[in-house]
Amino acid sequence: MEPHRFWRVTAIALAVALLVAVNVVVWLQAARTREASDGTAGQTQTQLNQPTATVELNRLVETMLLRCRFEAADVSRHTLSASLPLLGTPIVTSVHVAVGDTLAPADVPLTVAGRPVIVLSGSFPAFRDLRRGDVGTDVEQLQEALLALQLGADGVSQQGVSGIVDEQTVQLVDELYRQRGFEPARVAGDAPDLVLPAAEVAIVGALPSTIVDAPPEVGSALAPDTPMFVVSSSRLVLACPLSASQEPLLEAGLAVVVDTGDASGSQLSGVAERPYSGNGNIDLAFGSTFEAASRVRILLTEDVPASLLGSTARAHVRIRGSEDAVLSVPSTALVAHSDGTNSVTVLTDSGSGVSIGVTVGVSAGGWVAVEGDGIKAGDIVLLGKYAPPEADDAGTVGR
Repeated sequence: MEPHRFWRVTAIALAVALLVAVNVVVWLQAARTREASDGTAGQTQTQLNQPTATVELNRLVETMLLRCRFEAADVSRHTLSASLPLLGTPIVTSVHVAVGDTLAPADVPLTVAGRPVIVLSGSFPAFRDLRRGDVGTDVEQLQEALLALQLGADGVSQQGVSGIVDEQTVQLVDELYRQRGFEPARVAGDAPDLVLPAAEVAIVGALPSTIVDAPPEVGSALAPDTPMFVVSSSRLVLACPLSASQEPLLEAGLAVVVDTGDASGSQLSGVAERPYSGNGNIDLAFGSTFEAASRVRILLTEDVPASLLGSTARAHVRIRGSEDAVLSVPSTALVAHSDGTNSVTVLTDSGSGVSIGVTVGVSAGGWVAVEGDGIKAGDIVLLGKYAPPEADDAGTVGR
């Protein structure tokens, strides 16, 4: 073969080989591109097949549910005075009250040996028979109570008290007895100077008050240490047992909403006191008991019907919450990382997911408040296994 012919054939062969090699490279690159494209499409499709939710503005309130019982606070017991046997055998002759009834000033809840037990408001103890000329703080407070009955609160300040059982005091006591339909005590007794026997008056710290224990029956004999009746000298309160996990979340002053449980659907408002030590198993009257680590009293901010005494109720204690609507996502949208941080995956317009770090706030009803750069209301976030709970029509969850 001629030299020039050899070199021409060789050049053509090299050109063909180079063309084939280029085509192979292009084909391989195209194949790789298709594989990468197919993989991306599959990933996007997988993301779109996951459940999603919209980032919303919600008012979140975290509450704790407690099961409580209406109880009487500041219970006082009124027992038979040692002076009563001087006036006759201590037999209950009439009873005019029952559990749940309300006592007002000058009421006569029962009679003993035919004599009245008259209820008066005050802090002084009725530990002695009062006679003409007696002096003391108890006399001053008795005079204030009697003047308040006759003249009203303004009359007490205008009239003033002497602190001695004088003729004015005798007249006020006589009028009190006559209004109740009884003769003054000194007529019934053997002591002409006796003005007010301790056995015929019950001093209650705050009136009106509520009978919280059954009084003795007619015909029963009373001993000096036997309560004539038991009253609550203040409003009813809610007593609620707490578990060990609940106690650290409660603070004094937290607002409470109470479902009375009387089928009326009515609600009461209250304020939680500081928790105090519990006393073992407490029957909640809800079909179960548990070891209460502590208890909390809820002071109600409105009058409570005496009929609720001893009944149960559900108290919703507001632990924390947002006063205004806050940016929130379903809790299943959160991704917890090993370093203690959290993030959510936000879908872009192209369908890819972008991880955004967020700071977590209050949670309620399956939603959690979040803050972070690059996340806003209306964004679409990927969820975990479960779909998000729905908010109500007002856009509020976790009430």
